[in-house]
Amino acid sequence: MVGRRTILTLGLISLFLLVLFAGTGFADIRYKVRSGDNLSKIAKKHGVTPQVLRDANHLKSDALKVRQVIVIPGPKGKIKKVSKEKTRKKLPADREIYVVKKGDTLRSVADDAGISVRELRAMNRGCPKKLKRGQRLIVPKKEIPDERDELGDADDAAAATGVAGKEDEDKANHAKALGKWRSADERKLFVRITRTFLGVPYRLGGSTMKGIDCSAFVKRLYEIFDIQLPRTAREQAKIGKHVTRDKLEEGDLVFFKTRSRRVTGHVGIYIGNNEFIHASGKNRGTKLDSLESDYYSRRFVRGVRVLELEQELARKL
Repeated sequence: MVGRRTILTLGLISLFLLVLFAGTGFADIRYKVRSGDNLSKIAKKHGVTPQVLRDANHLKSDALKVRQVIVIPGPKGKIKKVSKEKTRKKLPADREIYVVKKGDTLRSVADDAGISVRELRAMNRGCPKKLKRGQRLIVPKKEIPDERDELGDADDAAAATGVAGKEDEDKANHAKALGKWRSADERKLFVRITRTFLGVPYRLGGSTMKGIDCSAFVKRLYEIFDIQLPRTAREQAKIGKHVTRDKLEEGDLVFFKTRSRRVTGHVGIYIGNNEFIHASGKNRGTKLDSLESDYYSRRFVRGVRVLELEQELARKL
């Protein structure tokens, strides 16, 4: 009698453990890839989809190696799909979701975001080379607009037509710098001080080393050299001597159109060699960028010379 009870008890315990482990995903299988295998073939054989295998094994592509060990999820081991709302909440503050439109390519999306294709693919692990309409991609947030830099109706109309009034253009061509550098060395000192701001955090409306926006960064640099500039990029674009890109010199301000309805929405300081330093909302800090990059080359509006170097001194140096 005792023997039968013992056997019955052990049987019940075994059955309980089997049900318990099966319900907790214990049924996952480790499968060793064989010659001739591919992801679809393995998925079909085990009754799961290729996407489940990609997610369970963090695969960046469908390529498999012979003897590679992959996990085949059991009934409870399938990867749960995360809702769009949860995905949106988990995104870093400097990232946003872009929904692919008809005609989009990795190159066009990357260019519009101001990053390389390689960086875009790194943000979207397993992203295919060919995009599908409606596909969601993680991209950097675009430059955060400064409300105080918004343009008036007249500037918006000029931006929409792409034609500036001839009178305003003539004024820009004949505008004068606000003053002169004392020497070439003073201008070099200005550039060195500008570089010390690299890495300062970006903060909309900020004007200190704890956080600063693009126009405040420019204003603060020139205050060190006793030049008082307006507070906003819109106002700063209207002062000084307007210069074209090929005439830029160290210390000049460079302006960019970063929104469709803004003619001069962003400003930085030119430091030579087609490079400029600016407080970037997109990158959340003060950084160095190139005017030759696709993003800034296409958005460049004008340069503004605040202080001018004597031509005689420039020739001697």
